[in-house]
Amino acid sequence: MNVESIQGLLLVCLSGVMAGFMIVPMKYASRWKWENVWLAFCFVALFLAPVLTMTIRFPSVVNVYGNLNSSNLVTVVCLGFGWGIGCALAGIGYAMLGVGLGMTLNLGLTTAFGSLLPFAVLFPERLVSPSAIALYAAILLVVVGLALSARAGTLRESAQNTAKNVAVADLATFARGNLRKGLVICIAAGLFSSMYNLALSFGQGIRLAALSAGARPADAVNALWLPVEIAAFAANLGYCGYLLSKNSTWALYVAPRSFGHWMLAVLMGLLWVSSISVYGLGAAHLGTMGPILGFPVNMAMTIVAANVAGMITGEWAGSPRRALLLLRSGALVLIAAMVVIGVWQTNSR
Repeated sequence: MNVESIQGLLLVCLSGVMAGFMIVPMKYASRWKWENVWLAFCFVALFLAPVLTMTIRFPSVVNVYGNLNSSNLVTVVCLGFGWGIGCALAGIGYAMLGVGLGMTLNLGLTTAFGSLLPFAVLFPERLVSPSAIALYAAILLVVVGLALSARAGTLRESAQNTAKNVAVADLATFARGNLRKGLVICIAAGLFSSMYNLALSFGQGIRLAALSAGARPADAVNALWLPVEIAAFAANLGYCGYLLSKNSTWALYVAPRSFGHWMLAVLMGLLWVSSISVYGLGAAHLGTMGPILGFPVNMAMTIVAANVAGMITGEWAGSPRRALLLLRSGALVLIAAMVVIGVWQTNSR
């Protein structure tokens, strides 16, 4: 593996760490409802920061978009909007199935489709090559690692609920309608959420056009992400706006002592903006197969980092030994997936 490939994998891993820790500030926004925090975060991460970054660092990005084939721009905008829908659906699905099963379905399908679909479309001649087996093995390992992590989370929640003398619910207690709808919604969330990586895979023309226009590598990546993120913000604005109106929680944005919560949303947004920029840059270092190789590594590292963040903030305090063992096993399996991707990269360049 050459130096550029190593740099690419390290950047993709760093992106996953930032994405994994991104949700931590949300734990401390206790005076806001979920929709308040999520919309404020989306406004900062998917609209304000990207627009300001492009305005300051590469204001001629508008000319780049103007000179593009319209189909390129429409494609990434549609994929970005789909990704935003996936985010909203994931939140609904987690409420119906619980985070354990819901996250396993969502992230497992996101990883599989986000890697395999662009691979099949862009490199169909490599689908049966010997080196491709490593990619399939890595994706399988990511799904297994997610399943182990989800099971660990389920055991943790059961133990914590029991300690509080709260009745523990399992899938059998869900209304049949909720279970069926929840499964459909989480599966749909996984499919839509994979559009985040599909936008990077099929939108490389925008990045290359920005480079040709004189943009620096990081700015060229952000030129690709900008229409994707704005479209995703539009989708989340619609869903969160509906919840804010339904629950009459708009006023919480200007309630006393809300400034600190705005700062938490800004911190979440900065972590996400940094994460997505670094991921795009790392994928570029990995070459033409970058988004395909980098995505399962990024997803695996995100889960590992999220679990580490949970331990640091006390989420796993008092968890049974089996839960901690499953958590560590899941992390090791996810790390193994990253190693396999490294082997794939070595054999495919």
